Amino acid sequence: MNFKLKILSYTLAGSGESEVLIDNDLVFDNLGIPYIPGRRIKGLLKESALEVLEMLGIGDSSLIDSLFGASGFIKGKLKIPNFYISNYLIISKSIESLISKNKGYQILLSNRYLIKYFTEIRQQTAIDEKGIAKEHSLRTYRVLKPGIFFECEVEDKDFSEREKALFYISALNLRRIGTRRNRGFGKVKCKTDYQMDVNNAIKVLKSKEKTTGYVLTQTNLNFEGLTNSILADRITYLPFKIKTISPIVMAVQKGDQNTISTFNYIPSTTIIGILANKIIEKLKLLTLAHDNDLFYEIILSGVVQIKPAYPFKQKIVFYPSPLNLHQIKGENDQRLYNVFETEKLDNKKTKPVDGFVSLQGDYAYRYSPDTLINFHHARSRLEGRSTGESIFYYEAIAPNEEFYGEIYGPEIFLSKLRELLGGEFKTEIGRSKTAQYGGVIFKFLENKEIGQDKNYSNEFTLTAISPIILYNDYGASEITVEKLIKYLKEHFASEVEIEKVAAKLGFVESFLGIWRSKTPKELAFGEGSTFKIRLSNLNKNLYQQKINELELYGIGERTEQGFGQVKVDLISKQEYSIKPLITKEKQKEKIDDKIKPILESILHIKALEIAEREGINEALNCTSKVIKNLTSHLVSRVEEIIISSNNFNEIEQKLIGMEKKDSGKNLKKCGLFNRLLDFKDVSNLVEKDLKIIGLSEIDFGLSFKDSRLEIELYKAYWKKLLRNLRILLKVQKESRK
Repeated sequence: MNFKLKILSYTLAGSGESEVLIDNDLVFDNLGIPYIPGRRIKGLLKESALEVLEMLGIGDSSLIDSLFGASGFIKGKLKIPNFYISNYLIISKSIESLISKNKGYQILLSNRYLIKYFTEIRQQTAIDEKGIAKEHSLRTYRVLKPGIFFECEVEDKDFSEREKALFYISALNLRRIGTRRNRGFGKVKCKTDYQMDVNNAIKVLKSKEKTTGYVLTQTNLNFEGLTNSILADRITYLPFKIKTISPIVMAVQKGDQNTISTFNYIPSTTIIGILANKIIEKLKLLTLAHDNDLFYEIILSGVVQIKPAYPFKQKIVFYPSPLNLHQIKGENDQRLYNVFETEKLDNKKTKPVDGFVSLQGDYAYRYSPDTLINFHHARSRLEGRSTGESIFYYEAIAPNEEFYGEIYGPEIFLSKLRELLGGEFKTEIGRSKTAQYGGVIFKFLENKEIGQDKNYSNEFTLTAISPIILYNDYGASEITVEKLIKYLKEHFASEVEIEKVAAKLGFVESFLGIWRSKTPKELAFGEGSTFKIRLSNLNKNLYQQKINELELYGIGERTEQGFGQVKVDLISKQEYSIKPLITKEKQKEKIDDKIKPILESILHIKALEIAEREGINEALNCTSKVIKNLTSHLVSRVEEIIISSNNFNEIEQKLIGMEKKDSGKNLKKCGLFNRLLDFKDVSNLVEKDLKIIGLSEIDFGLSFKDSRLEIELYKAYWKKLLRNLRILLKVQKESRK
């Protein structure tokens, strides 16, 4: 269902951030195109829905909870993504295509000009009892211009008829959004593509229809006797990719209690949750999921290993950087060093490499997913303002990031899983996934055979790519090298020595939906922790198998949930040269007609800026001869002629009327009279400047021969020139005193 929102007055859907000259700014994408965060609209829709039910005398709070969710663990059906301008994808692709063409477009379609096209600056101040502005009360806002359309797609397939009616009326009832909406800002008009009128919607809303849940149905997929299959012992792996289509928050607390940070990869627990929910949804299992063979084998038994998903760029998988991989501090050295092996670096200070790396041969590729910081707050509906302590920030992984992971298990289980869920599906993950965040595309790749076992020596490095949890004899987490040695001894049935360690400690905390609560916090070795290990007295016949099992199943506790995942010899050389990822040349998209009005308007803005700049420069370059024959009164009189005239004919008649007077003679003496009558001069000057930076009227069909544009450029140029001349005359007069 398409949900449209039209801006009718200046609107401040604020980001909570400020700049040097702006106290409250809007939210923009990386190009400078504004969008409205979905959480803002969902919160306002909920307020609107409560108003609708109150106006109609309907006291059914369960309808609100079903549609919007409730505090705690009641998930609402309504999912509101971010609102983008109409035809956003077409416009953004066209802008990227134009920017890739030449420098002129890079200037014209820069972040600054796009922001200027969609927004304006507004200022307000507070007045005291005497009608005088209060000190330090001036506030500057950047606001959306009226007339802009925003839209998003809302999934309504699970809505009951009453819920559709409530959503429809609530959208119509929503008339103001954003900051200072009770002070004239934020007037909007909302529209859905529901084919109903208000009277019918009210009748449906007042009916006694109950919200329906899932209905148990039969499926034509047979999962009985999976464990008895002859293929049950054949282990393969099923690779998958996850692409973000909206910001996602994989919540983790990192310090500031008002900021929810995010993992930069997707943990196994999240992927297990995706698959569990999809199996339950497809088979309509509800609370009977544990009795289903497929659900049990994939999710509960531990037979299937679901790995975390790591950043994936240009067909390269990036893993957490090993903590023994360092770079020299304060130098632009394009090399990374393995401090386990490098004996000396001329006493230079080093620091661990952050983010994610892919080490291939002698080269190191580095990459970390883009992240965003978004401001949010809770608002009291009755007080009409933010509540004191409910202000917080979300760090989120940006849209269009890809992650790669693998699922290991018996071939029949993985084949049945893919058969049930299909090759690709959309879903939501992470925090706040019913508004603004969480949208991803999950895609299975082709089933693959596990490769040949690698040959390792009895000395190797072990790098944690997910947290390693170790327990002591009492079942509590104890993160020490001694405990790790104990686990490794049990695994290899040999003597183990850990020669070098580069590790960090962290906490592990998960959320279990079935419990509706978090698991207890547990200590763990953090991602990137690396250990140099030596084995002795080992069974050589079993060694290679055991070390490959270590990579397959992990080490420590809760490995079935994706913890304890490791890479053997992820880092093996003394040093690596940093190699940048290949920047692919962007394909040139066809410029759609929908972007042409934007381009023409921005070119118009740029042309006026050039005219004003040239006018200022001309004033500053005026000689003493020019200034000598001018007075402030004469300059003001000429400025008034230009401002009050609607066309060149009026300006010409008024100037000709001055020609034989002293004022006209003085204008001639300083060389301004004939220039004022050269109405083509300014437009020719602007056109020449645009061609110098690689732009011209041909690019967008904007004609400098248009009399309306010519008069605008003429006025902009001469107003700036004359006002700056008046300032120079004032300075000159004061200097004589």
